[in-house]
Amino acid sequence: RMLNALTEHQFQSAQFLAANNYAVLNDELGYDKFDQTSAAIGFIAKKGSIKSALLISDNTRITEYWSASLKSYAKELKVKKIEPGSTKKLKGNSVIWCLDINDIGKVELKEFDKLDLIILDELVNLKSASAQLDQLVTNSQPDYIWMLSAIINEKAVKKYLNEFEFSEKVSFNIFGSSLKYIQA
Repeated sequence: RMLNALTEHQFQSAQFLAANNYAVLNDELGYDKFDQTSAAIGFIAKKGSIKSALLISDNTRITEYWSASLKSYAKELKVKKIEPGSTKKLKGNSVIWCLDINDIGKVELKEFDKLDLIILDELVNLKSASAQLDQLVTNSQPDYIWMLSAIINEKAVKKYLNEFEFSEKVSFNIFGSSLKYIQA
């Protein structure tokens, strides 16, 4: 039912994410990927495939877009913001942890318990933190890694993925469209 509220393209994107453990959704800038990603998270959580997730994005996107979308499409999961400097271990079931990319260097990576899903929002915003992201993914060994990007050039996306060591260990599937195609 959560997927029924999506447009046809959003449904295809959500279906793509839910069907792939390692995926890059690269819909063009201006076509928000929040609802289809949140619906896919809700779907695989309901299916029992994940119990915990980490969303890495910038604080503005988390506050203005992700929070509402996750509340609408992934209702069974609690959304919690990670505050840098917190000394408690981040663990729990039925939780989506949100981390501002600007805080990744301020968080002890050993604080993360096992994560089932890591969502890396807007690849171009994450480049400066590639070493920390590599360490985070290597330490937590998630079953799912989803990357979101506005770059619709598959060759450029693959080149970008090569900057992450963890991408050498898994094979990413890529899906996405331009606004021109989506609006046609």
